[in-house]
Amino acid sequence: MSTFQAPKGTYDLTPPRSATFLAVREAISAPLRDSGYGYIETPGFENVELFARGVGESTDIVTKE
Repeated sequence: MSTFQAPKGTYDLTPPRSATFLAVREAISAPLRDSGYGYIETPGFENVELFARGVGESTDIVTKE
């Protein structure tokens, strides 16, 4: 039987810690919503080409595992 592992540098957010995370996020986002700001969510992962193009292929950002 194979096991799944989260990609390096990531983690699962599960209860009870997730409840704390959501409460903090709501406390921050509510005043921003009231001020007219909207919600934006960006991808959790990007293609390496995005970073290679922006900073070059030999930098730590691209070469680190």
